[in-house]
Amino acid sequence: MKTSLKNLVLVLVSVGLSGCASAQVKLQDRQVGNGLSPCPAKPNCVVSEYSGEHYIAPISVGSDVANMWRRVGLALAKMDRTQIVEQQSDYIRAEVKTLSGLFIDDFELRLDAAKQELHLRSASRLGYYDFGVNRRRVERFRELLTAVE
Repeated sequence: MKTSLKNLVLVLVSVGLSGCASAQVKLQDRQVGNGLSPCPAKPNCVVSEYSGEHYIAPISVGSDVANMWRRVGLALAKMDRTQIVEQQSDYIRAEVKTLSGLFIDDFELRLDAAKQELHLRSASRLGYYDFGVNRRRVERFRELLTAVE
């Protein structure tokens, strides 16, 4: 019985990591004002700037854009295992370590001041399925953003 359990675990890990070319993801080079990258054709990503199965709604920021950007930083600071690695006047990219600490996911935020929207993208770097982790991460961020003043 133990051997079959080990085989099952190996199969699940293999399937989860299939299609991975590298542990590093080269995110699209971006300039201030450009949009977030679309999700790959894998169900381990959500993004607010593209419709379809990966879509998640952006966050309305209202007219006080400077205050919203400050609150974004406070909310990110409250997220477990999350570190900001790039910040521009309208963009933040953070890396989120998975619970196991073995993998890193990307969490991106882009402020569209003209439309008063905060766009989000959360994606696993490795694997195929994420079992809803990225969608839950965005929803948790929404909760934290609402709670900070």
